[in-house]
Amino acid sequence: MKKAILIFLFLLAGCGGGGGDTAPDSGQSDNSNNDTALVDSDGDGLNDNEDNCPALSNPDQLDTNLDGEGNACDTDDDGDGEPDSTDNCPLISNPDQLDTNIDGEGDACDTDDDGDGEPDSSDNCPLISNADQLDTNLDGEGDACDTDDDGDGEPDSSDNCPLVSNADQLDTNLDGEGDSCDTDDDGDNVIDDNDNCPLIPNPNQNDMDHDNIGDPCDTDFKEKLMLILDM
Repeated sequence: MKKAILIFLFLLAGCGGGGGDTAPDSGQSDNSNNDTALVDSDGDGLNDNEDNCPALSNPDQLDTNLDGEGNACDTDDDGDGEPDSTDNCPLISNPDQLDTNIDGEGDACDTDDDGDGEPDSSDNCPLISNADQLDTNLDGEGDACDTDDDGDGEPDSSDNCPLVSNADQLDTNLDGEGDSCDTDDDGDNVIDDNDNCPLIPNPNQNDMDHDNIGDPCDTDFKEKLMLILDM
């Protein structure tokens, strides 16, 4: 009887041990899940579950547009709707794709938008080519893009001396060229520098009293002439 009881207890213990063997199987399954989480498919040092490009190596994890997809596998790095393959500024958002000098590099990332050799940061006309950087009125805006080059308040489009300041727009001979920039103000075909009456036409340059003031504009001569005629 005792022998039968011992055999029964032995068999019962054996069944309990067998049941205990199932615990390691569960543990093995957990280890398998952990192994999956530790996979680094692209070998860039980052596990797939943390890698913003798990299939392409990108240890820097650069993500320009912060969309969660690394640049290495993102087809639109700046997120402007233009694919990188055709984007003229692939790393700076510019949906309009503006390219002033048509050099293939968009203005948003081009340091010389007009292609005149002067960097935009110091160019007085960054969107209009003006290699000479001419600025007649020294207002910081180049003549090429300044609508009033001489700064006299008269727009270049209607200024009779666009490069010489003449707010009064005086034009003695009404030839459309203001006196300030007209070399023959009275239009008598004698240039002002040699004309003894620069504002009154006198093509023959008469100067009867030889005082270098032409008769038409010599008031002193006119007074003397009137006295002679009255005698």
